[in-house]
Amino acid sequence: MDIKKKIVNILVLGETGVGKSTFINSFLNHTTYSSLEEATKHKLLYFIPPRFTFLNDELKPTEIKIGSSPNEIDTPGVSSTQYPVSYLFEIDDKDIVLRIIDTPGIGDTRGMQYDERNTENLLTFIGELDYLNCICVLLKPNNSRLNVLFNYCIRHILLRLDKKIRTNIVFLFTNARSSFYTPGDTFTPLQTMLDKVKRNEDEDKIPLDSRNIFCVDNESFRYLAAKSQGISFSQNDRDLYSSSWDRSATTYKRFINYINSLPDIPMKGILSVNESRRIIGRLAKPAVELMILQEKALITLENHKRKLDEVRDNLTDLRKMLYIPVIKYAVGKKSTYSSTTQTMNAGLEFALLPPFVTVKLGYKYSKDVRDEEYVKAVETVVQDPKIRSLLDDETKTRKVVKQQLEAVAELAEAYKQEARTILEAAANFTNFLKENAILFGTDPLESYMKSLVEEEEASDEDAKLIEKLKDLLVRYQVKRDYTYNVTPEHVQEHMKRILGLKHSGDSLKFFYEKKYIFNDQTLAIKS
Repeated sequence: MDIKKKIVNILVLGETGVGKSTFINSFLNHTTYSSLEEATKHKLLYFIPPRFTFLNDELKPTEIKIGSSPNEIDTPGVSSTQYPVSYLFEIDDKDIVLRIIDTPGIGDTRGMQYDERNTENLLTFIGELDYLNCICVLLKPNNSRLNVLFNYCIRHILLRLDKKIRTNIVFLFTNARSSFYTPGDTFTPLQTMLDKVKRNEDEDKIPLDSRNIFCVDNESFRYLAAKSQGISFSQNDRDLYSSSWDRSATTYKRFINYINSLPDIPMKGILSVNESRRIIGRLAKPAVELMILQEKALITLENHKRKLDEVRDNLTDLRKMLYIPVIKYAVGKKSTYSSTTQTMNAGLEFALLPPFVTVKLGYKYSKDVRDEEYVKAVETVVQDPKIRSLLDDETKTRKVVKQQLEAVAELAEAYKQEARTILEAAANFTNFLKENAILFGTDPLESYMKSLVEEEEASDEDAKLIEKLKDLLVRYQVKRDYTYNVTPEHVQEHMKRILGLKHSGDSLKFFYEKKYIFNDQTLAIKS
């Protein structure tokens, strides 16, 4: 794969059963081979393992099933694709690589909550792209009544993205041979649906004309799959599939040229609902972790200050107390088996000397196992030999102790102020999600803080910490409950504030700027 080529990002949407997976496999073969005859002479190409039932002239069924994938299931009425997955197509005669993002189908028979979850997942996925070039909506022709769920999800997706993406939407009709390679009866209800997606009267309509409508039939891929499994076809059938291949191949070339002409639509650094979701997704959990770290550090500072004060007149004991307490947080893991997912590895270290907080972060992509992290604390000490040497002169002892106590108090106040700033940001983040997420449920930050309180109560080791965590939870709840009408502008403002914090900002920047790793599946294409 030529990493110097520009990546063109294409998001594929469609109802369950419209044939997104077949489209991707068909597109792969059409952009690899010049004709159906050439394709039959080579090994079947596919990104997504094909599976379907073939009926012969006597209506005898044969199950065609090639390969397997943990991200695909074949339960009727259930979206076969479970999570967004991206595929890279390198086009040799063009200076581009196409990244086609396959998504779960809309209209899952398991219930609306699955569609809402799937929509949130795909919004999270594309939110990590630097830009998006195209949304490709797959439809079947001669569908005079579009699914209500499809209408609902498409509207929610578009309303959460930058409005500029509206001009980069294309409509691709599958199984179009039956409608003479036209949208057929689907055209009119589609026009009606697009009119309703407008946010206001001044906003431009989503274009729907011959330039951004593409009609193909992917039956030739099924022919190739069946043939690879030993199914024989008559000459008439071969001619029919060959004609279908040629017609679709011409359309796919036009499809590539059109998409390549579209401008990049930024997904990051813009005032959109989805960009705000991305910011919150990056910063919310580490922000809470930092607040808790600060509470623990304050306890350490208070204890250290009290002990310094107690031994200020005892030179021997004072020498023992002249150290900097450091609380390190190691990350433990517990693994649960799941479908394809992306997980995060994080490590936090909090100290009383610069850089104060350092964060180690990495992403792990797993198809079978989900790693859930939890933080465990380890306390160590760092001694300062410069301050220890000052105590060799007893006349300077009082001044040294006074300076140490003042420094501890000043640092404690700085931590408290940063904690208040982070708390306000967290409350705003939660309310934004509550007001704009398709599927919100319980407050995740509140649940996270409650779980930490319960863990501390179960250990019954530090009553002071338990009280501080409970107080932090109450302060968060009050702030959250009295925060309203949070906009993307507010999210950006709070983001800038917490990223600019003296002691905590650099660690939060690490989370915010960390590169998202896409698990692209690749295959070189000969055009």
